[in-house]
Amino acid sequence: IQTPHAFLKRECEKLGMDLPLPGLYGVGNVFLPKDVAARKRCVKIFEDVVAEEGQEVLGWRVDGLILASTVLSSALAEECRAAGIPVLLFNRTSRATTVSSVTGENLRGGRLVAEFLAAAGHRRFAFLAGIENSSTNRDRERGFTSWLAEHGHTVDAIKHAQAAGDWRFAGDLIGQYGFSIALSRRPSIPWSFR
Repeated sequence: IQTPHAFLKRECEKLGMDLPLPGLYGVGNVFLPKDVAARKRCVKIFEDVVAEEGQEVLGWRVDGLILASTVLSSALAEECRAAGIPVLLFNRTSRATTVSSVTGENLRGGRLVAEFLAAAGHRRFAFLAGIENSSTNRDRERGFTSWLAEHGHTVDAIKHAQAAGDWRFAGDLIGQYGFSIALSRRPSIPWSFR
């Protein structure tokens, strides 16, 4: 029987597992009890027998996932849902109604930053986002710009000073390029929010 190596490799990489070369591993189904204590005992017995045979268990299918990645969260959450694996997004939201999430108060945080900057006397504002279209950035931007608009600052001026990118400090040329483009659009803006 053939093993779908390309598929398994791709799926295992999503879970952080390195799969050996084709033919150097096996795949099996193990049906376990629903009772947690009984399941743990069965898993231990299974892994002990495998070890006695000089092999190792590379991994088990997960019962559920908590996803914190902003890049893969929505797509991976949908794949997991389709496979019957429950998913919880951490500090992310999804437009899909079938995915649960736990988030910080990103909208409120954006509002608080805008209020803080205005209270400190700043009158020119910019919004630097991380990965464009992530729910955390959308919520922070909405909070930031809505507070400013509600307090007499024009949204057009804010929009011209926006920039999104990967702002890692350690030599990210793309992020540095994006930052320099954003700064050149409105060079007199104190870049205070990111």
